[in-house]
Amino acid sequence: MTRKAIAETVVADLLVKTRRRCSLCVFLAGNVERKRVQIAHIDQDASNDAADNLVPLCLDHHDEYDSTTRQSKNITRHELRSYRNRLINSIADGTMSFGEPVISATRIAEATTSEVFDRYAYAWCVMFAKTSRILNACDPLGIAAIDPDEYDAESASPRYLMLPRARILMLSSSCTLFDVRASEHEN
Repeated sequence: MTRKAIAETVVADLLVKTRRRCSLCVFLAGNVERKRVQIAHIDQDASNDAADNLVPLCLDHHDEYDSTTRQSKNITRHELRSYRNRLINSIADGTMSFGEPVISATRIAEATTSEVFDRYAYAWCVMFAKTSRILNACDPLGIAAIDPDEYDAESASPRYLMLPRARILMLSSSCTLFDVRASEHEN
């Protein structure tokens, strides 16, 4: 007797929601790699193709789930459904990602000015050094030149270099764009 095929839309929806991950591999073995999966029936009734009754399992776990054991307790239906739901919910709410960057709006809102400053301090120091070198070379705004070595990131803490020099960034932002473009051609 041939088995009735599960509707393609149901299978596709399940595979997208789980990103082709085996729920048992993820939660029992900590393996989040994409797997070659088969669609298993949680109630082990092949005629029940309801979406809530289906779960993608890797070949090994599908074989284990369909097998009967005498000595050890096999994976239960409730356990399998729970792992599948946890996987789908974790992917949907962004708490589980598989190599893709996930940035939640809550995390962005929690970021303090200090965190942002610390993260980009070196890049800002480099930009200020380039700006100072441009000012030394062409001085388009009539600002007194500052020694470019003062801005080398290795010479002092980034916080020291950044805070008193904020006005230079505002006054020379147009020069910074020119300098960045010029340095791209130099490399």
